[in-house]
Amino acid sequence: MVTGEESRFLILFLTGTFAFCLIAVGFILFYFKSVKKIYQKQLQLEKNRLEHQQELLKNAIRVEEQERRRFSRDLHDEAGALLAGIKLKMKLIQQDAGDPGRVRQLSLEAREMLGTTIQSVRNISHNLLPPSLETFGLFRCLEGFFRDLQASVETDFQYETDRERLPPEVELAMYRIVSELCNNTLKHANAGKITMHLQVEGNNLKAVYQDNGKGMDTGAARDPEVLASGLGFKNIESRIAMLSGTITLDSAPGKGMDVRIEISL
Repeated sequence: MVTGEESRFLILFLTGTFAFCLIAVGFILFYFKSVKKIYQKQLQLEKNRLEHQQELLKNAIRVEEQERRRFSRDLHDEAGALLAGIKLKMKLIQQDAGDPGRVRQLSLEAREMLGTTIQSVRNISHNLLPPSLETFGLFRCLEGFFRDLQASVETDFQYETDRERLPPEVELAMYRIVSELCNNTLKHANAGKITMHLQVEGNNLKAVYQDNGKGMDTGAARDPEVLASGLGFKNIESRIAMLSGTITLDSAPGKGMDVRIEISL
């Protein structure tokens, strides 16, 4: 027979075992629930990362398409119109071949238009790839760029580097980025001064761009309507992403703009 003491011990043992099982089951359920939350969070982060990469890729394609359209428009509106004018002059020369004075005048006009056409094509070519960038590199090219910019705004351009040249894709991307930043400042910021500092440390390029203009809402810089106006920050962000770099924008209405870029060379 089971004594009273043994019965109490058995009840306590069974109660303890049951409580332990409940705690163990609760712990297991909590563990799996926590793991599920972590997994779901990781999935969401990965989804956000992929969506961000897809957005940057789409924007990079859009930027490239914009540049192609601008190039096509410049050729059509400038060089195309001038060449059409030269063609008309040549036709008039043929029609008035019996009038030496008229032919001479038309020839001079056609020659002037041809010179203007050559300069127009040079300007378009310069916008695509400045000769000084290819010949002298980013730093000296930007020296000339900011020197010319002083006709419109006060500038302070400085650089520190132990390299004469950077990888070609970095030089071209940085030139485009700086050009776009300056263009945005001149068109929209009403700034009195632009400051640009470049520094190469080992295999890292650091850039700081600042203006003392009216500033902007950093969230609005990514708005589709703002992008369409040409002020979009994502154009610049996409160029940096293609170089696996980072970029931060610090600005607010009335506080100017501060852009910091880092790229591994």
